[in-house]
Amino acid sequence: MDFGNEFDQENDLTINILPMIDVLFAILLFFVLSSLILSSNRVVEINRPKATTTTTIGSDDVIVSIKKDGELFINSEPSNQTTLLNDLSIITQQNASKKLLIDAEQTIEYGVIFSIIEKAKLAEFESIGLVTSPQTKARK
Repeated sequence: MDFGNEFDQENDLTINILPMIDVLFAILLFFVLSSLILSSNRVVEINRPKATTTTTIGSDDVIVSIKKDGELFINSEPSNQTTLLNDLSIITQQNASKKLLIDAEQTIEYGVIFSIIEKAKLAEFESIGLVTSPQTKARK
C-alpha cells in the first residue's frame, strides 16, 4: 500500500493568481485615469497675477473663476453675476468645506472681485482667498 501517491493526487491544489493580478491592475488603472480626468476639469485657464506666496487649491474648495471677458465659473460650471449668490448659497448648504477661492484674470477690475467677495460673505463662506501664480525669480 502506497498512501503517499494517492494522497498527493487528491489534494494537489494550485491557485493561479495571474488573473487576479490582471483584474487588480485594471482597477488601479481605472482609478488613476479617473482621478486625472477629475482633477484636470476643475481648472479654468486664466492669466493670474504673480505673487511670491501662492494659494494651494484643495479638493473641497469652491473656486469662482473669472475670465478676461467677465465670464464666471463656479468649479468649472458656467454662472453669472445675477445667479451667483443663489449658486453659492446652494453650494454652502451641500459642501462641508466653507472655503472659497477667487481665481481671476490679472486685468479684472477691483469692483468685480469685491462684488464676488460680498456675495460669498452673504452665502456664509468662512474663508475667502485669491488664487495667484508663483512669481519667477529674476536671475542676475
